[in-house]
Amino acid sequence: MDDSTINQEREFVKRLISTDPKICEIAWKEFIGLSSKMFAHYRRFLKDFNFSIDDLVSETYLYLRENDDRRLRDFLVYGKSFIGYIYNVIKAVNKQLLYKDLKKDKLEVSDTDYEFPLIANEENFDFENDNTEDYRTILNKAFSLLWIGNSQQAYIYLMREKMELPSKTVANLLGLTVDNVDVILKRGKHEMKNILEALGLNEDFMQDKI
Repeated sequence: MDDSTINQEREFVKRLISTDPKICEIAWKEFIGLSSKMFAHYRRFLKDFNFSIDDLVSETYLYLRENDDRRLRDFLVYGKSFIGYIYNVIKAVNKQLLYKDLKKDKLEVSDTDYEFPLIANEENFDFENDNTEDYRTILNKAFSLLWIGNSQQAYIYLMREKMELPSKTVANLLGLTVDNVDVILKRGKHEMKNILEALGLNEDFMQDKI
């Protein structure tokens, strides 16, 4: 990215946080127009989970304007590519929308949303509890959400944790380094924990199962 592009983007961000209401309003209209293609990238995901483009736009606006535009002000200090930054913001907002819906206990995930069930039957699920069926359903739902959010994390999580393949074997299969596999697995386990927390499972159960 050349200096002129960087300067243009920084000037645009400055207009987004301008104290002049007219300048600020025009800049935010431009932002919504410029980011429409990014939002459209998530159209299928939003449809699957009963969210709309308007939901994502509204949440992104609120996310960026929190705490007196703190995130935009931080970008001016630390950021470089505003387009790259906005892609990351949209991912974060997407996750927020998902977790909000999870907490409302309204989310239904289709069996076709991921390739493998994490827990397929009673034989490989030995948690002794009257709610075994419920726990298995929740774990499969959590895994499907991980798959939708990051299929590579989900695939590596499945191969390492459930198929018990060594990191070296997984690395060879996927054309990655062993270090890459271990890092991605760690992130996948962290994300599974976040999803399971949103689904209401307790810490003791998650330590035993993820």
